[in-house]
Amino acid sequence: MPYCTATQVAAEAKINGAFSASTSPTDTRVAELIAEIDAEINTKIGMRYPTPIVDATDLILIRGIATVLVAERVIGTIEVTTGQGINVVNPKMKDGNLARTKLNDIVEGKLKLNTAPSGSPVRSFMSDNDKQPTFKRDCEQW
Repeated sequence: MPYCTATQVAAEAKINGAFSASTSPTDTRVAELIAEIDAEINTKIGMRYPTPIVDATDLILIRGIATVLVAERVIGTIEVTTGQGINVVNPKMKDGNLARTKLNDIVEGKLKLNTAPSGSPVRSFMSDNDKQPTFKRDCEQW
């Protein structure tokens, strides 16, 4: 299931009406953009958490990030195809940068999700508590 819908993207991009086969971008292209952004998010977040994200609270955050990133791409497509706003600073660009910062913060562990982090399947008291192993010479330790 994608993190956002075309309707949410249209609302975020302030587009009147729905995407269709005759709009630019088309509904098919918007679906492709959603899939691309979902893959990007899963690839980045997958370094720390199991994906796709399914926790309800986490989905709200991820949906916001995905919606903004797709809307940014949609607005870029509209600007290129219509020739409007090419030399104007896109207000969504600032939102897109904030969304990317949030995504990077999740990967770096600065922003934590409720989803249990993925990691090594082997856990130990020593590694979980940052204890350094002590090895003694000439002594049977095991």
